[in-house]
Amino acid sequence: MATGFVKEASDLAKRSNVELSPAMLEGYAAAKVLVAGLKRAPSPVTREGLQKALDGLGRLDLGGIELGYSPKDHTGLDFVDLSIIGANGRFVR
Repeated sequence: MATGFVKEASDLAKRSNVELSPAMLEGYAAAKVLVAGLKRAPSPVTREGLQKALDGLGRLDLGGIELGYSPKDHTGLDFVDLSIIGANGRFVR
């Protein structure tokens, strides 16, 4: 069963007639983190203000995928997943 995050990204990809890939999921997650930081950054947004806002995110739930950021930890996710690419060059998993 897909998480809310994967379902959201999948629905967006389908509406655009695009096949969702693991790389696209990573980009979508990065975009959501950036938007969360921008929403928390003081106006006008500066590099320093955005960095401070991102460092202050703490735990961020993107819809079943939880990331963590702090001034000393910019890792984001605490796990990795393998992608399998078939002989035809398409993602199997």
